[in-house]
Amino acid sequence: SISEPQTPGHGRRQPIARRRRSRTHDRPRLAEGWSWGPERNDSEKKHPCLVPYADLPESEKEYDRKTAMETLKAILALGFEFRRKGE
Repeated sequence: SISEPQTPGHGRRQPIARRRRSRTHDRPRLAEGWSWGPERNDSEKKHPCLVPYADLPESEKEYDRKTAMETLKAILALGFEFRRKGE
């Protein structure tokens, strides 16, 4: 298991990430023609989670948070670094 990333400003990332997710969590599906539906239906491209991020069930938000953190951990494990612009 990869440990939690420890980078400068680590505690400040969460609110920024939260704001970004509220606008981007559904963009890929919407771009492919998906829309909201009460049940997931792949042939009709309907999905119940195509709602504003704030309205997602907590289980979906937690899944998104874990996926994002694991992606960041993998990037760091590969030797990449995160820096603020201008540093």
